[in-house]
Amino acid sequence: MKEGFLSKHTCLLIITGVYLLLLFVVLPQFSFPLNDGWVYAKMTKVFAEESEIRFINWGEPTLIFHIWWGALFAHLLGFSHFALNFSVFLLSYVSSISFFYILKHFKFKDSHALLGVLLILANPIFFFN
Repeated sequence: MKEGFLSKHTCLLIITGVYLLLLFVVLPQFSFPLNDGWVYAKMTKVFAEESEIRFINWGEPTLIFHIWWGALFAHLLGFSHFALNFSVFLLSYVSSISFFYILKHFKFKDSHALLGVLLILANPIFFFN
């Protein structure tokens, strides 16, 4: 039985459509670090080139997965802020879909879960940092 005016599949298609729009319109023009991306980029570059994790300043121990993830994309696409932003963009897409299912688990209607995901996407730091 359908609940509300949007089905789960329609909501997932809308989320995917928003990400595709961001991918083709915003991402190509976004080849610079945002917020604390400078520290992340420097540490990822050192790891990708020298296979060594070198902490630079504050908060680095929490970035170990990010460094590995960014180094993977640096090896695949070459080191650039675009490659790092693209890697974070993919993580944010998976996180958005996961957040939709978490809201569904807590009995949110499909349309309300979609709204929750779209509200997160209104913050550019979520999908590019």
